[in-house]
This record gives sequence, C-alpha cells and structure tokens, in this order.
Amino acid sequence: MTRGVPRKLGRYEVAEVIGTGAFATVYRARDDRLDADVAIKVLAENHSFDADLRERFISEGHLLRRVDSPHVVKVFDLGETEAGQPFLVLDLAGGGDLAARRRRLGGAAPRLDELLTVARQVAVALGALHAEQVVHRDVTPGNLLVRGTAAVPPSATLLAPGERLMLADLGLSKDLAATSGLTVGAGTAGFTPPEQGVGGWVDARADIWSASALLVWLALGETPATHDAWQEPVRRLGWPDPVIRELERSLSAQADQRHPTAAAWIEALEAANAPPPAPTGPAAAAGPVDAAPRRPRRRGLAALAAAAVLLAGLAGGWWLGRSTADDDPYGRTSVEQLSGGRARATTTAGSSSVAFTGPRSATVGQTATFTAALEGVETATWLAPDGKSFPSGTALELRPTSEGTATVRLLGQTADGDVLVAVLRVEVRAAS
Repeated sequence: MTRGVPRKLGRYEVAEVIGTGAFATVYRARDDRLDADVAIKVLAENHSFDADLRERFISEGHLLRRVDSPHVVKVFDLGETEAGQPFLVLDLAGGGDLAARRRRLGGAAPRLDELLTVARQVAVALGALHAEQVVHRDVTPGNLLVRGTAAVPPSATLLAPGERLMLADLGLSKDLAATSGLTVGAGTAGFTPPEQGVGGWVDARADIWSASALLVWLALGETPATHDAWQEPVRRLGWPDPVIRELERSLSAQADQRHPTAAAWIEALEAANAPPPAPTGPAAAAGPVDAAPRRPRRRGLAALAAAAVLLAGLAGGWWLGRSTADDDPYGRTSVEQLSGGRARATTTAGSSSVAFTGPRSATVGQTATFTAALEGVETATWLAPDGKSFPSGTALELRPTSEGTATVRLLGQTADGDVLVAVLRVEVRAAS
C-alpha cells in the first residue's frame, strides 16, 4: 500500500488514489458485500472540523440520494473515518472525466454530432437535478465523469459506444427547496454565468449557461468568457448558424433570455442542427420555381395577430377556473392521451400541423411544462391562460396560482397564411 493511502475506509478495502483536490481526495476501493469497485470521496482532514464545509460535504451526499438518473453519480453510503473525516461512497467512473477526454484529442476539435451527444446526456442530468430544485452551479468538463469502459477508446472520440457521462461534485450546488436562489460568487472561471459570478439570484438557467459554455470549450479549448468571438471559429468547424444562434441565446447575460429548461435547451439545439426536410411531390421532381426564400404573406401575419387578440379575450383571468367553448374559431383540436398523465393536442390542415404536449392536470404552485411540435408552420405563438403571448420556442412553463380549469393554446401560421390553433385544457388542483 502506498504511503499516505489508508488500507481501509470503514468496511471498504482501498486500492489507490484516483483524484485529489483542495477539499477532498477520491479513492478506488472494493465493496466485498456488493462485489463491486466503488469510489470513496473523503473530505480533507484540515476541512473536516470546519462546520460549514463539513455540512456542505454531507449535504452533497443527501442531494445525490434525492436524484435518480443514470447521468448523475449515485451515492451508496455515507460514513466517517477514525479521524472524524466524513466520506461518500459513490459510483465508480473508470473512464476518467470529459476534460481528460478532450485533452486526448489534442488540437483536433470534436464533431458537432459528438458534442450534441454530450449535450443530450448533460441535459438529462441537469433535468434530473432541476426536478429536485437543485442548481449544480459548477457544470465543468472535470465534473463530468465517463462510465462504461475502463480502457481508452480506440478511436479519437469523446465517448465510445456504450459509455455514458455522469455529472458529479455537488459541493457548490444550491438546494432551492431549502434555501432561496440568492448565491454568493462561486464556480469555475469561464463556466460561471454573470449572475452567479457576482453573487446574484440563480436558478436552472445558470446551469444552462454553463452547459453551453462547456460545448464551446469542447470545440475550441476556450470558453466564451475567454474567447468572446467564439462564433466565427465554430462556424469554420461547420456548425450551422441556427445552432450558433441557440447557443448565443443560452449564453445571454440576461437569464430570462435563455432557454427555460434543460429539455428546451437540448431540443432547440437538436432542431437547429436538423437538416431541412427534403422536398416531395411533383414540384420537387421539376425543381424549384423560385429559388428566393418565400416571404410570409401579410394577411397570414395579420390573421395570426388577430387570432391571438381574439383568443386572449376568451382566455379570461389567470387560472381563474373559467373554461372556454370546446371549439376554437380556427378548427377542432384532437387530444391524445399519453402516459404519465400527459396529453398531446393537435390541429392539422393539409400537410401542416400545430401540436404540443403537456399535463392534463397541474398543482397550484408547481410548474407545468408544455412542449411544441410544428409541421409546415412558419410562425407560432404560445397563448397562456391569462391571455399573454410568448414566442413558441420549444417549451412554455406556467405556474398556476389557484384551482380551476386553465386553457393553453398554441397558434401557428402556415406559408399560405392559414392559422391553426391547438388547445389543451388543464385541471388545476390544490396542493395536497
């Protein structure tokens, strides 16, 4: 056994040191009861009797126990050494971290599809944390561990087939269920959004900023904070302009300009990277008649605005318990029941459709999320129950304040100027 490495930690046989930091040391160890290798994170001895740091370390274990996701490190046990140092027994990630994987590529930049694979897994991890009202506050390549393959992948990729990322280290996380969103300045330089760096108010959108900075860093080896003209280099790597625009949005200095959720963030990035649909029908065979982009018809824009005004008048107050007639002026909505108490509302006209999914019931004080899916629609707008309208983007988040029936609408305008409206009524119940 190497000098300085304990032989045992509790009932666990220690094999080696696999990571060190200012606050903790991580060991590879053997759990004979489970017949498995684990990672044990031990708070440094000089910090173990600092009440604040000790409490934060133990809270990390409790937070990890609350989160159930294959992309967030699991905690199996919490113990204490003979010297009084608390330790966490964690999932072992044998593939190192994302920072090491990026360094292994040298000067080569990962392909955009590889980065979106990373983004998907990060979004799932963040979604699981945010569902528990936890803001990570330190989404960095060093805190994204690789699980699945102990050996270095044969090809120069960030992740080999069968590997997955696990978000780790909640030492700086913010539990919004227990405290306010007000934060002190914390986090890793370059991966910290403006409001967090100055000790402002944080929520899930702080992590979305950090995750976006992570993608830029993986591509360029620099964060947007250190390379404020990052757009042109990634454009030269072949990134489409719509993807760059979505990242610019999520890297906005204003939190309310960013994507509202991790799910909305990844859906927007993937939609921006999707190739345009291939033309079909006789016109496709003959080739385009006019290569210039088709301008939206003015009557269509006017119709969409008129529809929004009309339906806003029908919407009534904010979650006041009043429902409108079953039909809207522009067509009947088909509502399909989905699993998990959700539904899909769809209105179709020819090859165009406006649809969205959301819950059939909601609870007072809790957020309800609605996600749009559009086909053959040039412009779309959400209409909330209080009559306020929002750009369709990909998701609408609402928080009801009273019981009753609330109506959510999604309006879409086709290239021909037709307006489609999908409608879903949500029953709002009191919190139990």
